[in-house]
Amino acid sequence: MTTEEQVTKEPKPSLLKRQIGGSGKAKDTAPKTGKYNIPPRPQVNLMPPEIIEGRNLLVLRRRLIWAIIALLVVVVLAFGAAYLMRMSAQQRYDTSLAQADTLTAQKRQYSPVIQVQSDITKTTTARTYALSTEVDWTVYAYAIQAALPAGVKVETMQVAGISPGEELAAGSDPLTQAGIAVISFSALSDTLPDASAWIEALQSIPGLVDANLQSSVLSDTDGKVTYVVTSTVQVTEEALANRTFADPSSTPSPTASPAADGS
Repeated sequence: MTTEEQVTKEPKPSLLKRQIGGSGKAKDTAPKTGKYNIPPRPQVNLMPPEIIEGRNLLVLRRRLIWAIIALLVVVVLAFGAAYLMRMSAQQRYDTSLAQADTLTAQKRQYSPVIQVQSDITKTTTARTYALSTEVDWTVYAYAIQAALPAGVKVETMQVAGISPGEELAAGSDPLTQAGIAVISFSALSDTLPDASAWIEALQSIPGLVDANLQSSVLSDTDGKVTYVVTSTVQVTEEALANRTFADPSSTPSPTASPAADGS
């Protein structure tokens, strides 16, 4: 058989076996590439499961190691912070103890001064309390004598006052005002005194109120006729002396004179 006969006897491709819409040429069998010309991961993994599990175990082990390292770092940092806080607290405690010792030593050194200051305070308080009802009775005795009419002479005078801390003294009758004291005195007058003028003269003195003319008794002594007049008057808080004293702690220390310096 000749070559031409072999060619004529080869079967021709059928139209039914041709690809529709194609030229009948074989497709390009080059492998497809992904982004950046990197071939994609194979769709079929032919690696044995033992190798895959081993790799996953290595990854898990590596993560556990890093987690343990991070935990150790956190523990070390926490321990360091606690140690620094303890050292700071100990330092403050030592400083407080030192200050307490210093204050104790100073208190022991200045304890006599503190005692003197306490005694001064107590004395000042006692003096203020004792003088809370003080009145200059000498001034009031002269004021009463000067306020009475001419020719009247005060013979006797009594004062009934209250002590510090007591309530105000009541007057001779319920209509009089309570005060810190009641002055009762007797005076001699050549003439029968005018009651209204007598009371007005006494009440013109600051600190004296509710003056009363208790009695006017005629007395004859060696042929001389006089009237013995008895009166009472209330003393209000306006009559208090209210003395003030300089603060001993603010008193300036005495300075040396030029003669003492030898100049």
